Amino acid sequence: MDSRLDHVGAETIVDRYLARHAATDLEGVVALFAEAAIVEDPVGAPVRRGHADIRDFYRETYIRNGPVVFERVGRVLLGADEIALHVRARLARDVDGAWMDVIYLLRVDEARLVRSLRAFF
Repeated sequence: MDSRLDHVGAETIVDRYLARHAATDLEGVVALFAEAAIVEDPVGAPVRRGHADIRDFYRETYIRNGPVVFERVGRVLLGADEIALHVRARLARDVDGAWMDVIYLLRVDEARLVRSLRAFF
């Protein structure tokens, strides 16, 4: 089996992440991460490490913000085991709210689990 990440695999990872994150599917999001993964969201914030810490981060985010609406901008960009993605996001409760541009950088392992996620906005 070829373990290299291709655009189809990268799109699948991104689609799963955005769908689960938008739906506030806490356990679904955590399941996308490797056990020793890190999350830095936004870049410059404290780094979250491992499933328990990542779960706490997303739980706090969902309590604070509720569901999010994502709008993809372009296709994923891929380099080796890294994925770059541009989205626009807004809180679902803010129907007329402003969109925020977000650049996600994800690094994945051979099992296609996220090893690191960094969000720039």
